[in-house]
Amino acid sequence: MIEINLILPHRILEFWESCKPYIEKSFSLHPYPINIEEILKSLLDRQTQLWIVHRGNLDIIGAFTTSITEYHGNRIGTIEYLGGEDFDLWATKMLTMMESWAKEYEVKYLQSPGRKGWGKYTKPLGYSSDIVIFKKEI
Repeated sequence: MIEINLILPHRILEFWESCKPYIEKSFSLHPYPINIEEILKSLLDRQTQLWIVHRGNLDIIGAFTTSITEYHGNRIGTIEYLGGEDFDLWATKMLTMMESWAKEYEVKYLQSPGRKGWGKYTKPLGYSSDIVIFKKEI
């Protein structure tokens, strides 16, 4: 059975080394360079949250981070960095759980940047893909 759990801030370092490879895996197609140590800092500073995906025996098979921000009067929940194994087995459960998390924290919109393939999991749950980001390094 696959379980998904929020890691409390005082336990982040206990799980970090097991989660770090999954978080780093999500960097491969990210549009900007990412520093893994900055992600750890934001977790320890309680700006972002760390979640683990595991089999019942704490065999970790995935990890992701979330954050909540205010944007022009709207609370936005973001699933930021996500990586793991056997994604087909837990993607829908994770997205449904994140919707409950968002409601609990009075989030108006839940978003998750990702590759086009992410749509096969998000579209059946009512998510839309609204924008494309154009970028240029200066």
